[in-house]
Amino acid sequence: MAPVVAPKNPGLSLIASFFIPGLGTMINGEVGKGIAFLLIYLISWPLTLVFVGVPLMLGVWIWGMVDAYTGAQNWNRRYGIWS
Repeated sequence: MAPVVAPKNPGLSLIASFFIPGLGTMINGEVGKGIAFLLIYLISWPLTLVFVGVPLMLGVWIWGMVDAYTGAQNWNRRYGIWS
């Protein structure tokens, strides 16, 4: 008998990461990776004073959203759930 798992919602993960970088990844169960996204994003804020943090902040924000969305899709596929 196959284990019953609840599907992950890629849209919810994307929206969560839009507002708080790394949150969608944490929702998907990859807590360490999500915390890393959040910490890098928070570190980049003070670096915006010297303009180094702006590309870093935007890059981590976008990367976090993409990772959250694809992570949820990959999790669903791993368990045979096509969303």
